[in-house]
Amino acid sequence: HRLTSLKIQKGLLVPTFQARESRSYHIQNLSDVDRIFTIDHVIRKDWSRIDPKGDPQHGPGVFRFKLDVAKGKTASQEINEERIYSEDVKHIAPGSEARLREFLAHPVPSAEVKSAMTKVLALLAKWAEIDRQLGDLEKSLKVISDDQSRLRENLRIIPQTSDPYKRFLDKFVAQETEIEGLQKNVRETQKAVQAAQRDYFAFVAALTAE
Repeated sequence: HRLTSLKIQKGLLVPTFQARESRSYHIQNLSDVDRIFTIDHVIRKDWSRIDPKGDPQHGPGVFRFKLDVAKGKTASQEINEERIYSEDVKHIAPGSEARLREFLAHPVPSAEVKSAMTKVLALLAKWAEIDRQLGDLEKSLKVISDDQSRLRENLRIIPQTSDPYKRFLDKFVAQETEIEGLQKNVRETQKAVQAAQRDYFAFVAALTAE
């Protein structure tokens, strides 16, 4: 199976493959006279018999040939067939990066198709990076929020006139400012993730290249 072409139609990867098969018929003449054998080879639907002397014979159909086999001898005939198909049609979607890189490394796709796939990978990488940043911010916010719960509990049980109370209170106030900053960053990064998603899906939905 060999990739022969690749195009993109409105966000769909449409690869075309060529499959080739070779079959051999071996006839053994066990009789004591020379014989001519007639053989019918069935050509399957969507397949074509490759005829080196003429045009391909398309299936479904039958290719009839004869073999002259001398007494006690064996003769053979090879039949070559090929099929052109595009069955591996897939949406360009998150998770298809490996397939896109595989096609990028292949010599068959055109420069236009490779440029489109490169842009898709860049948009996916941007989306993934912003999403990673959002995850880091949310983790940091959770850590501080959990620590604030601990401080809040300590402030309830420690006398307000004690030195530890003042330290806990100062830390609590400082964390409040940090939490406000993190919450703002989380909101902004969430918007950036949504924008990256929109840019990606809008680009892919209209993407056509040959």
